[in-house]
Amino acid sequence: MDSVRYPTHRCLRLHVAAAIIGMVATWLTFGGIQAAQAAVLQVSPVRLHFESAQTAQALQVFNSGQNALEAQVRVMRWTQENGEDRLVPAKEVVASPAIMRVAPGERQTVRIVRLHPSPSPDEQTYRILIDELPPKEPPKGVELKVLLRYSIPVFIAASSTKSPDAPHEEQGPPKTDLSLVCAQLAPRKEGASELRVSNRSPQSLRISSLTAVSANGQTQVLEDGLLGYVLPGKQMEWAIKSPTQLTAGLTLKARFNDDTDAQAVPLEGTCR
Repeated sequence: MDSVRYPTHRCLRLHVAAAIIGMVATWLTFGGIQAAQAAVLQVSPVRLHFESAQTAQALQVFNSGQNALEAQVRVMRWTQENGEDRLVPAKEVVASPAIMRVAPGERQTVRIVRLHPSPSPDEQTYRILIDELPPKEPPKGVELKVLLRYSIPVFIAASSTKSPDAPHEEQGPPKTDLSLVCAQLAPRKEGASELRVSNRSPQSLRISSLTAVSANGQTQVLEDGLLGYVLPGKQMEWAIKSPTQLTAGLTLKARFNDDTDAQAVPLEGTCR
């Protein structure tokens, strides 16, 4: 089956954590006018991490709305090519149940199961797509229905991955090792810039809270939430919108993975 292009999006719902990629679809019916009462789909947690030999984990799907909702759950293998996310259906990891109906105020547990877990020398990456389905019976009147999609990243650790030791208090909070990460900043039209990040490490890299710091110390927020992920051995590109052109001499800072504090983005002329 051909791969599915899945471009990176900013989070569209404020109450959803930044690791979630938001997408919306609209559904309209025509008749008299009435207020929309859409069910509200919520999912927890926003990321799943498997140890190399772990077989299953669980997601919670919650309906905080006033109407029952139906949802579909799919597991997709996640790769990156030519600076874009690619998703293809996975057979080795499944979701149960794949289709569900959740009553108002209720929750449904979804098990994510690896059918044939075996040690792998490389990190494996997936995304779980949870789509709210349109009601089977259209309501009367005009109603705008927002159908939500959640995209939950899943990481399966390589067999050689070791859990980091807990830091001593005097060492301060841990920081992501960026020695195998490099970035380039290139100008684009109309004041925009393009940030290219290459990840040569064996683990995925999550980038959020991107800021630019000028030589005189002024800070400009470029992306308040999640910028995106770079999978092991891959390069991703993002258009960075800014009121002014981002030029040489600026320091870019961002939070990487679960770091408490921001670090300088390792900008280089060429990623070797």
